[in-house]
Amino acid sequence: GLVAGVGVNVGISESFSVQADLLYTQRGARYEQPTQVPFLGAVTTKGSLRLNYLDIPVLGRYTFGGDDLKFYVNAGPAIGIGLSGKSTLEAPGINFNSNVNFGTEPDNNTGNETYARRIDFGIQSGAGVLYPVGPGSLNLDLRYSLGLANVDSKPSDVKHRMFVVSLGYQLPIGGK
Repeated sequence: GLVAGVGVNVGISESFSVQADLLYTQRGARYEQPTQVPFLGAVTTKGSLRLNYLDIPVLGRYTFGGDDLKFYVNAGPAIGIGLSGKSTLEAPGINFNSNVNFGTEPDNNTGNETYARRIDFGIQSGAGVLYPVGPGSLNLDLRYSLGLANVDSKPSDVKHRMFVVSLGYQLPIGGK
């Protein structure tokens, strides 16, 4: 899904800095599953889940290279706050769409609503390239995000995993 946002990179030394981002991220999943239905036999059930989060990663970043081209590696913790979501389910005779509710699923849920936990946390790591253009640098960033929290409202083991490719422009503020 879409990833968009802003970040600030604070230099600690010539090659080490801390980067904090504020990102809107879309996460999701699709699945197909064979299911046995009485009187119909084997049918395929299809579903999808799309969740929108506000992510706040805080990453340590090590930068190396020359003045014309710089490379970096980064890693650190991230927290996500669920904003909204949609769920779909399709099977013969069934077309179910619902908004995702954040919180604990009630015991009396009829199955017509989808629930997820609002808070997600994990770790991110990645690498990137900085290419000087004008007063700043063009930034190509590759990241992997590993969720450590169960995002399903039920006692199960559903965790986010994302591979993110982003292109941005990094401006120096207050110096080099």
